[in-house]
Amino acid sequence: MNMSGQSRIIVNDDDAPSKRAILRAALELFVSRGYDATTIRDIAAKAKYTNPALFKFFPSKEALGVYLFERAYRELLTKFETDFEKQGPLDSVLSQWMRTYVALLSEDLHAVLFVHNNLTLFWPKIASRFGNKTLFGVLRRWIRKGRDENRIGTSAPIEVQIAAVSGFFHQLAQMIKLEEIDARRQEALIQGGTRVLAAILQPDAAPGRGRKS
Repeated sequence: MNMSGQSRIIVNDDDAPSKRAILRAALELFVSRGYDATTIRDIAAKAKYTNPALFKFFPSKEALGVYLFERAYRELLTKFETDFEKQGPLDSVLSQWMRTYVALLSEDLHAVLFVHNNLTLFWPKIASRFGNKTLFGVLRRWIRKGRDENRIGTSAPIEVQIAAVSGFFHQLAQMIKLEEIDARRQEALIQGGTRVLAAILQPDAAPGRGRKS
């Protein structure tokens, strides 16, 4: 997993070296210390630039946080929107979800965690730029269609299913960050995660149910 501070999701190829260093330092500190506990001085010191260098790109810590969150959220939405629209055999779809998520964690664990940890803080500030399209909304449509087609269990409210799926992804990232899970065993993560997601979405399913398209 990429925890080296060399985040690619939140930087552009044409960003100045100072901006790249500031973005990567801020992301790492926001995840490791928390957004509220991190100061502009902390970010500048870690990036090895001055406070004025930071203010050249961002007028405030909030503006920096919003920028990072929007970049990371857009990446997650772009990657998952296609997966959340797939309708094939359930095991195949859920396995693809896991492959996408594990690949994202491998690419930039900090960016994924920043979204998970700060959703309620930053989403209201950027919602209008997404037309209020959310990961929750895309997932809701997929689950509702699966329930209508008798591929997804209906014993739990759809809101609980959404929360359980989202919570599983979040806690998986947290445990990898804390090294409670060996992130190098990616195939085991994918297979185990697929089974967990199936149990969440089909708690009342008979054996083999939902495997047909």
